Amino acid sequence: MKSWASIIKSTPPSAQTAAAATPREDDIFTLKTTKPTKTTKGQVGGGHAPAEQPISEKQQSTASTAPAPISYQCITPSEDSRPSHKTLIRPGAPTVAPIFKNETEKREWEDKEYQENCKYSYEIHHQEMEKWRTEKRWHVVPNMTSMTKEEEAAGFIKVYKSYITLEQEQRMVERCPHFILPSDYGYLVPWNSTKKSETFWDFMGMLFYNRADELCRCKTVEDFEKVYNQAAEIQWLDWKWKILQEFPAEDALWTMSTKANMWPGKTFAPRPDVCRGLSGSASALAHYGIKKTPKYEVHGVERGETGICNVKDFKTLGKKAPIRWYVSPTYLKNMKRFQFIYEENPKAYYFDSDDECFYEQRPVFSDDD
Repeated sequence: MKSWASIIKSTPPSAQTAAAATPREDDIFTLKTTKPTKTTKGQVGGGHAPAEQPISEKQQSTASTAPAPISYQCITPSEDSRPSHKTLIRPGAPTVAPIFKNETEKREWEDKEYQENCKYSYEIHHQEMEKWRTEKRWHVVPNMTSMTKEEEAAGFIKVYKSYITLEQEQRMVERCPHFILPSDYGYLVPWNSTKKSETFWDFMGMLFYNRADELCRCKTVEDFEKVYNQAAEIQWLDWKWKILQEFPAEDALWTMSTKANMWPGKTFAPRPDVCRGLSGSASALAHYGIKKTPKYEVHGVERGETGICNVKDFKTLGKKAPIRWYVSPTYLKNMKRFQFIYEENPKAYYFDSDDECFYEQRPVFSDDD
């Protein structure tokens, strides 16, 4: 058997260099090279590359239809992105920890220092956010703090909060004094309306509050989409994903229409108690400006049909479809921040098992919009 020394001496230096330069298949920092092909008769001198073979039409078509590799890019903040929160050490903080009697005393001291640094960091971040909101005209919508009789008749209700929720809100305010708590008032919406998260509703409220003039100047869906996307770029770092997958502009227009009956605005159909006894009289219905008895089993809530705008012939015109606004910019600016409260489903089925019944209404504009 040959020794390792004899094997190393017998290996040519060029072979060692080539072996060291050849990347491993599990090396992610180097590109994989093609495997060496066998020498054919067309090759001259063993070390040269084989002659290129003509590519058939089938191979060309296969290469052209092959899917391109997906490139994953990190989301980087833009010029309009909001300032990021950073944990800072407050001025005057102790640089050396004292001597502790036990681990409990040490843990309490560390927790206190951490809380003080968090308060200081939050205050600095709040100042940066206020400056950013002023520059971008993107202020927070004031909370609804009271309710009139007219608002109560329009569908606003007082939100019940448990003592656990109140304690959590109190602790949050103690830690972050500038934190905006949810409003104590909500707006009743139909049970079968489009269900969105609080993230979407907060964004729509800020869109009305800060871009009311630009919105009411939009004549078509395409104009609205431009204003909507510009605001989304300010609101979210991953705004492209939000508007493509989660919150497209078409969904926003749907929630603002009278068909969805979700936003307080201009009332079109009267309340059911007003229409009682009028279903058999065409002249009485014409007096109220309606052609037929409204189907309130679809809209759910008993306040009538309300909306901010409507889109005409969206199915045929698409983004060129015109928008008809029912409210003024002043109305949108004066709208306060509230919670959306979905009414109970009157058609819900209850089972003893874990089965559930789901209802979904897709945002589709009809030709009558």
